[in-house]
Amino acid sequence: MTKEIPIQLLLIEDNPGDVRLLRRMLDSALDTGFQLHAVSRLCDGYAFLQDHAVDAILLDLGLPDSTGLGTFYALQARHHDLPVIVMTGLNDQEVAVRVLRAGGQDYLVKGQIDIHLLARSIRYAIERKRLEQALYRREQESKALVEHAPDIIARFDRAHRLLYVNPVVEAATGVAPADLIGKPLASFGVVEADRPKAEETLRHVFATGEDQVLEGRIGNRGGDRTYEIRFAAEMGADGRVETVLAVARDIAKRKALENEARQAREEAEQANRAKSEFLANMSHEIRTPMNGIMGMIHLARLKSVDPAISEYLDLADKSALHLLGIVNDVLDLSKLEAGKIRLFRKRFSLRKEVEAVVEPFRVAAGKKDLGLAHTVAPDLPDSIVGDAGRLRQVLTNLVGNALKFTPSGRIDLRVERAGESAAGGPQLFRFTVTDTGIGIPAVRFAHIFESFEQAHTSAQALFGGTGLGLTISRQLVELMGGEITVASTEGEGSVFSFTLPLDVAHAVVEEDEAKVGRKGRSLRILVAEDNLVNRVFIRELLETHGHAAFLAGTGREALAMLAKDRFDLVLMDIRMPEMGGDEATRVIRNDPPPGVDPDTPVVALTAYALKSEIDRYMQSGFNAYLTKPIEWETLEKVLAEF
Repeated sequence: MTKEIPIQLLLIEDNPGDVRLLRRMLDSALDTGFQLHAVSRLCDGYAFLQDHAVDAILLDLGLPDSTGLGTFYALQARHHDLPVIVMTGLNDQEVAVRVLRAGGQDYLVKGQIDIHLLARSIRYAIERKRLEQALYRREQESKALVEHAPDIIARFDRAHRLLYVNPVVEAATGVAPADLIGKPLASFGVVEADRPKAEETLRHVFATGEDQVLEGRIGNRGGDRTYEIRFAAEMGADGRVETVLAVARDIAKRKALENEARQAREEAEQANRAKSEFLANMSHEIRTPMNGIMGMIHLARLKSVDPAISEYLDLADKSALHLLGIVNDVLDLSKLEAGKIRLFRKRFSLRKEVEAVVEPFRVAAGKKDLGLAHTVAPDLPDSIVGDAGRLRQVLTNLVGNALKFTPSGRIDLRVERAGESAAGGPQLFRFTVTDTGIGIPAVRFAHIFESFEQAHTSAQALFGGTGLGLTISRQLVELMGGEITVASTEGEGSVFSFTLPLDVAHAVVEEDEAKVGRKGRSLRILVAEDNLVNRVFIRELLETHGHAAFLAGTGREALAMLAKDRFDLVLMDIRMPEMGGDEATRVIRNDPPPGVDPDTPVVALTAYALKSEIDRYMQSGFNAYLTKPIEWETLEKVLAEF
C-alpha cells in the first residue's frame, strides 16, 4: 500500500506564540497528515523554498525584514505558482481586497481565525494549486502538439493579423514564425490568386461565427502546394468572435491521387462507352439480317411439303430464335451500360401484363410436368402507369430462368404490396418468382447479377444461355427505381424478388373522388406525425372516411409542405424530431415562412392527458387538441368544426 505524502506547509511568522497556536489549530483542523515548516523572516522563507517543495504558504505581513503589502508582493513575484494565505493582525478591508486581486489565496485576521476557516483556506489553496498545475500541464501538452503538428496552425485577430503560427509554416513559406507575428493574412503564405477568397472566408467567420473550409495554395517563390484550410471561430467573453483559428493541411498528395483516380475513371468510362457503342452497333447490324433469315425460314416452312425439310426448317428457326435472343441481350446490356435506355410511361393493366408473361411458358412447363401459377393480390389496383414493356422483360427473364433450372416441382409468380406509401404518391409493388429448382450455391450469390455469370459452372453447357438475363434484369429494375434480391438453397430452389414504385392511373383516383363526393365534404388534411404506425393509422382512418391525407414526419417538414400547398387542417403531433408540433405551431402563428397561412387550423395530437400540459400546448396557438389514442367519433367532431 502506498504511503500518503503529508501536506507540506511553510509558515513565515516571527511570533513563536502564533506559530504554536497555528500548529495546534492545524492538528485539529486537518484530517490528513501535514508538515509545518516555520521560519521567522522572509529571507529565510526564500532560502527554504530553494530546496523544498511546499503545497501552500502562510504569510505574516509584519516580519523583521519586511512589513506590509510589500512583503506579499515580494513573495508573490518570486513564487507566483504557490498559493499564499496572508495572515495579519489588522482587519483592513482595503488590504484584503488588494491581496486577493493580486492573486493571494486568502486573507485571514489573527484573533478571528478558527480551525474550520483555517482548514478551508488550506484545502482551497492546495486544490487551486493542483488545478493550476493540471491546467499548466495541459497547456504544455497542447502547445507541444501544436508546435510539432504537421499542419500549419495559426490564429488571427479581428484585424486579420497573425497572433500565432506554429513552426511548420517555415517549411511551407520560407519565413520564420517570429517574422510573421502581427502580419496580415497575405503574409501567411497564401498565393496571390487565392488571397481574395481566403480574406472573404476569414471575414465571413468573424462576421457570422460559422466555421468554414476552403482549398488554397500556400508557398513561396520556390513553389506552392494545395492546402485544405479550416477556419474556426473562437468566441470572446462578449459573445463576439474574438479570434479565428486556421488549420492548413497539405493535401497536394491527396489531390494528385484524386486527379489520377478521376483520370483513370474517365478513361475507363470512355473505354466502356466505346465498348458499349461497338456492341450496340454490332448487335444492330446482326439483328437486321437475322430478321430476313427468320422471315425466309417462315416462308419456306409454309411452302414445304417434305417432312424432313420441315424438320430441318424447325431446327433452323429454333437456332435463329436462340441467336436473336442472344443478340437482344447483348444489345440491351450495351444500351444499359451506355445509359441509352429510356423508360416509356403509359397506363396498363397489371393483371393482364402478368398473365401475358406467364402464358407463353405454359406449354414448356407442361412438357416438364411443372406447376406454373401466378397470383396478383386482390387489394392491388389494376390500372397502373409505368413501362410495361420493361416490367414484362424482367418478369420474362425471371420466369424463363426458373423454368430452365427447375427439373420438377412448380414455379410461382406473385405480385403484392411491398409497404405503405404516401397518399397520392407512387405505390410500392413486390414481384416474386419462386421455384423448386436446382438452387444457387451460396458462394455464387455475390456474383449472380454480374454479366456472363450463371449459378453453376456447368450451367452453360447443360442449359445454354449467355448469363446476361439477370444482369439486364437488375439494371432495368434499378433504372425503374426498384431493387432486386435473391434467396436460395442449393438443391431446393430459389426466390427472386424485386420491388418497383408504380403510379396508380388517374381513373382509379377519379373513382375514389366520386365516392368521396357522395359521402360529403372531403378535407385536405396534413398529418405531422413521426411515428410510422400512427401515421399509417391516421391516414387510413381519414381516407376511409373520404378525406385526403398528406404526411410529414417532423414539424420542419410540415412547415415546408404548408409553404408549398394549401390544407384545410393540420393534425400536429407534439413530440417530433428536429422540431416539435408546439414549436411548429408557434412559427405558423407568429412568424410564418413565405407561403404559409398563419390562420391555418391546427389540431394538436398529444399523448399528454393532464390539463396543465394541454393548457400549455394550447397557448402555442392550437385550435383544438386530440388525446391519444384517437377514435373516429372524437376526430369526426373536431373535423366538423373546420
